[in-house]
This record gives sequence, C-alpha cells and structure tokens, in this order.
Amino acid sequence: MTIKCVAVDDERFPLEALITYCSETPCLEMVKTFSDPCNAMKYLNHNSPDLVFLDVQMPHINGIEIAKKISNRMMIVFTTAYGEYAVDGFNVEALDYLLKPFDFDRFSSAIEKARRKIEMERSVMKLESLDEYIVIKVEYVNIKIFVSDILYIEGLDNYSKIHTKKKTYLPRMNLKNVFSILPANKFVRIHKSYIVPIFQISHFTNEWVIIQDISLPVGRSYSKKIMEQLKS
Repeated sequence: MTIKCVAVDDERFPLEALITYCSETPCLEMVKTFSDPCNAMKYLNHNSPDLVFLDVQMPHINGIEIAKKISNRMMIVFTTAYGEYAVDGFNVEALDYLLKPFDFDRFSSAIEKARRKIEMERSVMKLESLDEYIVIKVEYVNIKIFVSDILYIEGLDNYSKIHTKKKTYLPRMNLKNVFSILPANKFVRIHKSYIVPIFQISHFTNEWVIIQDISLPVGRSYSKKIMEQLKS
C-alpha cells in the first residue's frame, strides 16, 4: 500500500520535518509540498492525494478553511503549535491533530490511523463490488450479472456485448443505456465503443487500457478525462 501525501506549511522547518518523516516511512509518498496555502488550495482543487498534512495558522487562508473546501475523500492531519485549534480540527473530521514539535513516534501513530482507514475502506468497497449486480434482458429472459464479474462492455449499434469472466451476453441495449444502470464511479467510458470497470484495469496509458491481457483502445476525445479519473 502506498499513501500519497501533500504537506502544507508556511514554516520551513516543520515542512522539512514532514518530508524527512515521510521519506523514512515506506508506505508514504510525498507528492507535493507547499509553503503558500493559496497555491496548495489550487492544487487540491484539481488533485486528490490520500493524505494532506495541514498547518492551521497560515497567512491568507488557514488550514481549517482549506479542509472545509477540499474533497472529503482526502484524509486530513492538522499540524500546529496551537492546541486550542484541536476542536476545530475534529469538527471538520480530521484524522489526527499533531501538536508541534511532534516526534517520529507521534507522526507514525497518525500514519497508522491513515493506513487502517484506507484498508477498511478498501475492504468495504471490495465487499460492495462483490454484492452488486445489474439485471439485463436477453431474449425475453432477465439475467442477473454480478458487477465483479464484468471485464468490459462493447457497443454494437443498438446492442451491447457484456464480456464477463464466464461468458458474453448480448442485450438489446446501447452503451449509453448500459452505462446508466452500472454503479456510479466504478465504470468509465474509454471509447465510443467501450466501457470498462475501473477495478479491472491493470495498466493504462492515454491510448489504451489493459484488462486481463486484453488491450482496449482509449478514444482521443475521452483520453484527458480518463487519465484524470484513473490517476486520482
């Protein structure tokens, strides 16, 4: 497991300490650091790291305000020298609150919380994907297909080929209609003729994706959006 991190602090030494602690923690990858909270805000509006270390008291905009405005998909660990901000931090559902100067052990305790939370969320997602299914009609018969079995879906005019691990189904539904019954955020349209489950993709570029050794093309008009989704 790799936890992608961003650190925001207008003071040099705390920022350097976070960089050092992250480099000494195998599961962490520090992808970006900011001394200017406004630049951090712009970055976080368009990117979704797993974990954000946020100083609270900074010029222009403080860490609490940043936490309120960014996606709740990101875990927040506040770092500050002022203990009175702790209540505000937990009011925005911060994962932890590190009081400066914090040592490596205290830092590691916060990271362990992050690791456990990610593992729990992934377990829940896995169970949900195993339980979810769609119902299609093929030759007047309703068929239940488990989402976790779908490899990819191919469009053929007014029909769609739903390729699963066991067999292929051919319902009289176009790709748009199939896409509308799939679980939100788990499937992506990569081409005018293909929909794929994000959880089945093993490799990808802006021109193709690989699913169980099957290479599928990425349409030029879909490329930018697909890369953003798959990298987030």
